[in-house]
Amino acid sequence: MNADGHILPQPAAVDLSTVTILSNGEEIDLTLHLISITITHEVNRIPTAKLVFADGDVSKQTFAASNKDTFAPGAEIEIQCGYHSQEETLFKGLVIRHGLKSKSEGSSFLTVVCKDLAVKMTIGHNSQYFYDSKDSDVLEELIKKHGLTADVAATSETHESIVQYLSTDWDFLLMRAEMAGMLVFVAGGTVTIKKPDPSQAAKQAFVYGSTILDFEAELDAEQQYQATSTAGWDQSSQKLVKVEGADPGYPEQGNVSASDLAAVVAPKDYHLHHTGKITEGELQSWGDSLMARSRLAKIRGRMTSQGFAGVGVGDVVELQDVGERFGGNAYVSAIRHDITQGNWISHYQLGVDPKWFNRKVKAEAPLAGGMLPSVEGLHIGVVTSIDGDPEGDNRIRVRLPTINESEDGIWTRICTLDAGPERGTVYRPEIDDEVIVGFLYGDPRQAVMLGMLHSSKNAPPIAPAADNNQKGYQSRAKTQLYFDDGKPACHLSLDSGRIIEMDDEAGTIVCKDPDGNTITLDSSGITLESPKDITLKAQGDIKMEAINIEAKASAQFKADGGAGSELTSGAVTTVKGATVMIN
Repeated sequence: MNADGHILPQPAAVDLSTVTILSNGEEIDLTLHLISITITHEVNRIPTAKLVFADGDVSKQTFAASNKDTFAPGAEIEIQCGYHSQEETLFKGLVIRHGLKSKSEGSSFLTVVCKDLAVKMTIGHNSQYFYDSKDSDVLEELIKKHGLTADVAATSETHESIVQYLSTDWDFLLMRAEMAGMLVFVAGGTVTIKKPDPSQAAKQAFVYGSTILDFEAELDAEQQYQATSTAGWDQSSQKLVKVEGADPGYPEQGNVSASDLAAVVAPKDYHLHHTGKITEGELQSWGDSLMARSRLAKIRGRMTSQGFAGVGVGDVVELQDVGERFGGNAYVSAIRHDITQGNWISHYQLGVDPKWFNRKVKAEAPLAGGMLPSVEGLHIGVVTSIDGDPEGDNRIRVRLPTINESEDGIWTRICTLDAGPERGTVYRPEIDDEVIVGFLYGDPRQAVMLGMLHSSKNAPPIAPAADNNQKGYQSRAKTQLYFDDGKPACHLSLDSGRIIEMDDEAGTIVCKDPDGNTITLDSSGITLESPKDITLKAQGDIKMEAINIEAKASAQFKADGGAGSELTSGAVTTVKGATVMIN
């Protein structure tokens, strides 16, 4: 570091700033009248350069500079700045936008906007799976996919799966980098992802009233946390897993500590949670990132100096003579170089924005594909038709009262327990049933009935009880299938009184009907009872085998063998009767 902040170590005297612009490797026509250049580099942003030229000749009715291929979209631009032709490259990228502007007083301009090659990552929404991967592996893969150079610090956590859903590669990359506690730096087609290092040695000292031209800074107690914690639900243990974030221990700028600021308004624990299963390692990274981001936002501000290429984004600068509150080392999160009419000024952004990317930018693709205003959440519906689907997709028709209370509504698919070719569960609602409806991709035309609802008006067949032992199903015709976990028992019946009951408490299986016929299976055996006849018929044989077989008729006993009869015994055979007649 240059310890003398009163003088910036420039390559030459700063009385003459010079600029060289290359287009596709060749220096541009020196006759072009350059009015201004603005170059911006910032963490988590694509570097940009805006060039403004005087262009247009009313008398000739032409725009000579615009007509050249020099700044045609896609041209590769390199901008070098310095003093007395001792220059350094400040930007490399592509021409993205090319525009003309003419004013009534006669002036006209060509404006060229260039962006780093990494802009390719911001185009198009992509969806893909990554299996058994670390964040650093995924981020490197995304960067290289666009022909860019990747420099990604290794992460340790291996994820079973990471899913990118309808987001640009750039937005997805930023969000995963933030979760890993890292920042993204882009320059000349190289994407570097690493953790910030405010503890590094200062690259340059700046002195108020000397090398500092403009200065503003503020302490912000609202952005400082006393502690952070994160939590996720672990379905394996059925418990909430909680992790405490670690303070990064960054060197303190100024004479007010982050902990003192946090004590002003922050709760003792700034807590975030996830309702899914998140590994303890990822929860830790989440909590650590929250705390680190908070500390980087303790002091935020900006300053300007004479144009200087010796400090880059991610460097640390030392602020001298700016007061005890703000003096010391500051982290540089953005630099803007303004070159106007030969004067080069550098603007430095100090500290990091405390807001996470997803709080500033809607990274998700629009619901319903942006085809029409979307609908979110679950909605109450009323069934108006259960057949007649014009497309033959087994849909029902459902009206959403919040849209219209009298019309038929829209055709709606049914979510069921099981569905497949020639199999599945079929439980269609009844007309006027109250149902719950969701929408595919938030499109109000793509409705799905997720389930049916009971209420005080449409009461369930089983009243709620604290023990919650009884569960089951009852159809419109009062066909019942009930389970009682208190016994346990199972009950299947028709409204006519035909019943099958299995009861572990009684140790029985009973089948009975309203005519008094009963079959009972219990520890004593099987009992068939009927107030009338019991008839056994078989196309084949009926065979009975037991230790003893007894048959008793209170009136008449008759056995008839149409083709013959045989009665045999290996022991004594007794035939008794008041009268025994044989033939």
